[in-house]
Amino acid sequence: MSTTRRQPFTTLLARDVMRAPIVACDPATELSDVADRMRRHRIHAVIVDGIARGTGGDRLVWAVVSDLDLVRAAVRADGPTTAGSVAASPVVCVDVADDLVTVGAALAENDCAHAVVTEGDRPVGVVSTLDLVAVLAPEGDAG
Repeated sequence: MSTTRRQPFTTLLARDVMRAPIVACDPATELSDVADRMRRHRIHAVIVDGIARGTGGDRLVWAVVSDLDLVRAAVRADGPTTAGSVAASPVVCVDVADDLVTVGAALAENDCAHAVVTEGDRPVGVVSTLDLVAVLAPEGDAG
């Protein structure tokens, strides 16, 4: 990446490019409802909020259902039908104050397209690889 292309990644933060508020669902949400949320909000991922019950007590966990997860489920004859059954977990999380170099590196290292943006211990947005690509694209290009 040239110095010119890298500059926006060093000066912009996750909060500057994230999609907020998050669109979330329960693990029991039917995939058709997840697809409808994606369509209505024009997004490619929905956050799944859930509770993990363990010997150390209950804890909040997040997972991500992407549009590709929905397609994978749809092409399987006996495919899963709920958000919790297709959601990817653990999720990549970044802080609102992380620069885009950090965000991009986290996505690349984990080979995923979406990161949950957190402030403290709560999710406040999502950054996708498409959001990062938009930063790299020259403004005003119609081609």
